[in-house]
Amino acid sequence: MRLRIPMDLRAATRFPVSCPVMLTAESLQSRGSILNLSVWGCAARGPAEVRRGDRCSLSLVIPNGAGHLVIDLARVRWSAGGEFGLEFLNMTTPARSRLRRFLLDLRTASLC
Repeated sequence: MRLRIPMDLRAATRFPVSCPVMLTAESLQSRGSILNLSVWGCAARGPAEVRRGDRCSLSLVIPNGAGHLVIDLARVRWSAGGEFGLEFLNMTTPARSRLRRFLLDLRTASLC
């Protein structure tokens, strides 16, 4: 009998967060909540019926007064029970820099 050990193949560390998000797809606009976040993607919860492969844009509110962050294009990588994982495909360089700074602050705070 072989034991299966789950592997996390993500390219970047995900940090637990709780922040509101607006998700917009072709014929859908819905509010939800980000559950965890990395520089390349996130997990979210929302009433939206999203399916694997769907493409969307996101506007999320970063905690601590950092304001809105817009992800121009994301792809749904998985969806189950009202939760879904998103891969960030396209965002502006300033938005990516703001996200990196925010995540660096989270990493620094978790090390204290």
